[in-house]
Amino acid sequence: MAYSAKQGHPYSSPQIKGYYHQKRASTKQSRPLHSTPSPTRPPPPKANTTQHSPLRQSQSALHHTTNHSATTRQEHPLDSTAQPTLKFHPPQSALTPRQISPMHILVDFDNIAPLTRSGPLLKAVDTIFDAAKPTLSTTTRVQVRLYGGWYEEQGPTRRAQQLAADVAANFPHAINIDTAPQPLRVQVELAYSLLAEPKRHLLHTYREKKPPQALRSREPTEAGCMDSSCALSGIAKLIKSGRCPATTCTIKTKDLLYKAEQKLVDSMITADLVYLATHGDKEPTIVVCSDDDIWPGVRTAIQLGAAILHIRSPDNASQADYHSDLGAGYQSTWMKNNGH
Repeated sequence: MAYSAKQGHPYSSPQIKGYYHQKRASTKQSRPLHSTPSPTRPPPPKANTTQHSPLRQSQSALHHTTNHSATTRQEHPLDSTAQPTLKFHPPQSALTPRQISPMHILVDFDNIAPLTRSGPLLKAVDTIFDAAKPTLSTTTRVQVRLYGGWYEEQGPTRRAQQLAADVAANFPHAINIDTAPQPLRVQVELAYSLLAEPKRHLLHTYREKKPPQALRSREPTEAGCMDSSCALSGIAKLIKSGRCPATTCTIKTKDLLYKAEQKLVDSMITADLVYLATHGDKEPTIVVCSDDDIWPGVRTAIQLGAAILHIRSPDNASQADYHSDLGAGYQSTWMKNNGH
């Protein structure tokens, strides 16, 4: 639409010009001197006006391209290098026998025949393996734990020191059995601690118990000895009186007579049975023990899903029936006594 010079432009009146002048001035005053650019609309990058040689320009372009591709490779959601590393855990059925933890044999060492346990330790292990051949054919590694009174107060007993030296000299050892396709790698250890707490040795497991106060004795002649000067007569008097018959001697009965006792042996085997039943790889566990105190641990391990081979000695096996209702998870056999 055209306007004449006389009419003028409708926005050219002094009132309108003053309004726009005031609005422009107020806008300039309210705008900060250093305004922060909007995060949604970042300012365009400044053009690099520095002049470089063609070689420098090509190197810069190559460096920019490499950095850009590396950045893209790190941020691209479909790139394999940007994905976290996934650990593959094969099922138990896919593991070879050597990848599974060893089969455990828990041995109450005093349940082995005296002549066998007093000889080389390898002979005692062979005796156990003879009784456990069918079970041992399913594994390649065996861990034998020997339980006994290994600590007198806070120091190892003489027997513990002898066995530890035997273990250090002869184990690990490869043993061949006719039911296994390859030699068994056998390691032996003295059970100083529990499987659940291997760093905490249980001390005071060997103790000397004094004779009871009500201990009585007969004279040798009362037992049928015809020799009036029998040397055992002095022992009878010592036990009856509680002290040496000689008036100048201060030795008492409790200084001479004692009973050696092992503590915590059956309870440690029981605890390890339960631990293996809940933390093991479901390998059968072999228990060499004839004491009745072991039965609660055997029955508990069976109820937890363990498979138990129980090796007992016919000389001190209990006559009580604690196993007839245990089912297929429990098997028992006898250990040959090569000596008493």
